[in-house]
Amino acid sequence: MEDILLSGQGTDKEQKRFELAQAAARVGTAVSIWVGLRLIFLLIDVIVTKRLQAAGISDSMLQIVDLALSAVGVYFVATPIALWALGMFKEGRFKALFAKSRMSGKEFAAAVPMGYTVTIGVNLIATVVMIVASGSLQQVLNSNPILNMPKGTLGIALNYVWAVLAAPIFEELLFRGGLVSTLKPFGNWFAVLVSAVLFGFAHGSVAQMLYATALGIVLGMVFIKSGSVIPCMLMHLIINFLGITISSLYSPERLGLVAIIGLLVMAVLIAGIVLIIVTLVNYRHKLSLGNGCTILTRGEKLSGLFKSAPVILMLLLTVIFLVLVTVPGLLQNVTSLIAK
Repeated sequence: MEDILLSGQGTDKEQKRFELAQAAARVGTAVSIWVGLRLIFLLIDVIVTKRLQAAGISDSMLQIVDLALSAVGVYFVATPIALWALGMFKEGRFKALFAKSRMSGKEFAAAVPMGYTVTIGVNLIATVVMIVASGSLQQVLNSNPILNMPKGTLGIALNYVWAVLAAPIFEELLFRGGLVSTLKPFGNWFAVLVSAVLFGFAHGSVAQMLYATALGIVLGMVFIKSGSVIPCMLMHLIINFLGITISSLYSPERLGLVAIIGLLVMAVLIAGIVLIIVTLVNYRHKLSLGNGCTILTRGEKLSGLFKSAPVILMLLLTVIFLVLVTVPGLLQNVTSLIAK
């Protein structure tokens, strides 16, 4: 009898390893497509905008072209293809992402300041570390894409379209709806953490990587708890709205308005800190995501994930994208070689 039970456990483990290998291949392929197409559109964007700039095209038109080639390319082209690679358009999986949320209004209202606080906290820590490492506050500020978005009426409007509307919708569909759903059978926390790390790396910016990963963890928990991608989109939208609004309004001439917004943000952060403490003290059980999938150990899950060829390709493309965006002048040199 004992031999039969052990044999059954072995069969279950081998089946789970096989399923994990298939899921890893889908995840690696999907994110490779997303990052690869983002890289291609970035190179095209730089080449086209340089040529238009040399031809004397106005800054307003350049901003429109930049949005069309980056945001439209990544979200309206790359994301649907990546979701298709994950199999999200089969058997009603896509429709299921928009199920009625299991979270109450109070739970969601508490989750937003908590998520914002975690994101800002991690961002501040990362910023301090980068300042210490580089020895230059200005260099760190210049490397943050949120603080260096286009200004002016058109630029600000495009920022809201891109970062406040498009990003929350399409990124949540892929990274929470697609990746977490695909990896859930191997443990909810495993799915949340892996998707969050990939979400962070896919941003292609050291300045954004850590806080995007932290935000990804919070959004992944919301997705598991709610059973729907809609609360994730709303939460992502609110957090991006606050970031873009502060960035857009900041200027030496508007210090009074910036101070008022700063006080409002401080109030949200204080509320978030209080809610986090209360949750950790009294409601720790609510942080449990269930479904630990004990058939495979943590090491077996990670091994099964990272030995997949598509995942290795995904990591390679992510590193290339990160280096091109981070190393000063490298992107310009690469696009100059391509354009010749």
